[in-house]
Amino acid sequence: MTDTNHTTDNIRERARYALESVEIGDPVHWRGLTLFPLTCPHSTEIEYDVLEDALEAGTVEITEVSTGGSVPDLIVNNTGDKHLLVLDGEELVGGKQNRILNISTLIPAKTKVTIPVSCVEAGRWNRLSQRFSAGSFAPTKIRATLKADLIKHRSASNTFRANQPRVWREVDYFMEDLRFESPTNAMHEGFKAREKEIRDFHESLNLPESATGYLACAGELVLGGDLFDKPETLRRKWNRLFQSSIVEALRFSGEVPATDRMIAERFLQNATESISDTHYPPGIGKGVNIEGKEVLGSVLLADGQMVHAALFPNVE
Repeated sequence: MTDTNHTTDNIRERARYALESVEIGDPVHWRGLTLFPLTCPHSTEIEYDVLEDALEAGTVEITEVSTGGSVPDLIVNNTGDKHLLVLDGEELVGGKQNRILNISTLIPAKTKVTIPVSCVEAGRWNRLSQRFSAGSFAPTKIRATLKADLIKHRSASNTFRANQPRVWREVDYFMEDLRFESPTNAMHEGFKAREKEIRDFHESLNLPESATGYLACAGELVLGGDLFDKPETLRRKWNRLFQSSIVEALRFSGEVPATDRMIAERFLQNATESISDTHYPPGIGKGVNIEGKEVLGSVLLADGQMVHAALFPNVE
C-alpha cells in the first residue's frame, strides 16, 4: 500500500518543511553525552500504535517468514485496529536469530507485511521462539552504517537490503569496544552486560515533556537523533531508543566536553539542505532520503505529514 495523493516534489518539500520547523531546546549533559531536545510544532492526526504497546496488547505477531527462515526478512502481522509504527534499528529478539529493522514504516491495521531486516547475532541459526519480542535499539553507529548502505543499494537495486557482512563487522566492533564476548556474538547481550550504566544515564538525563525528538552528541561529534510527530511517541519509545545513544557514549574513554549548540544547529541545517530521493517502504506512506556530505537519514511521511525522521552523521 502506498500514499499516492502527493507528487514526489511535493513530498520532498514537505519533508524539508518538517525539518526546517524543528526547534532546538536547552541541552542536558552527563558523562560525555549531550542531548538536545527537539520539538516539531506540527503534529499529525494519524493514529498509530508503537511496537511496545502492540506487543503488550497482543495485537502484533512478528515471526520468521517460513519454517526454514530467511535472514533478511521477517513477517509482521498487525492484527490491531490502528496502524503500527516500527523504526529502523529496532531490535527484535528470538526466532532463529536476533534482527534489527532496516527501515521505518507504518503497517496498516489488520495487515500482514514482509519487512526487511538485518542479523545482529551471527553465531546462531536455530529457533529459540516462534515469535519475536522487542529488544533494545542498534547503536547509532550501526544505524548510520545501515542507512548509508540502504541509500546506496536502493539507487542500484531498488530494495531495502543491507550489506549484511558490514553489519556483522559493526557488531564485532561494538562488542570489542564494550569489552564483552557473547557465544553467538549477539548485540543484545552487549546491552544486557551494561544494564547498570544504561540505567544510570536514564536517571541522569531527561527531556522536557513537550519534546518530540532529540539529537545526541559527544563533544564535537554528532551521534544521531530521531524526530516524531507527537511528544507521546517519543515518550513511549524513549526507554529503548535512548539506549542507541547511551552505548555509544560508553565506547568513549576520558573526559568529553558538553556539545556547543552551534554543532546541533549546523547539523540540522545540513539535514534540511540534503533532502534527496523518495522511496516506498512496505506498508503505507512515503520515505524521503537525506544524503549530504555530513549527514544521512530518512523521513517517513503519511498523508503528506512527517511521522518519523532519523538523522545520523555520514559514515562513508
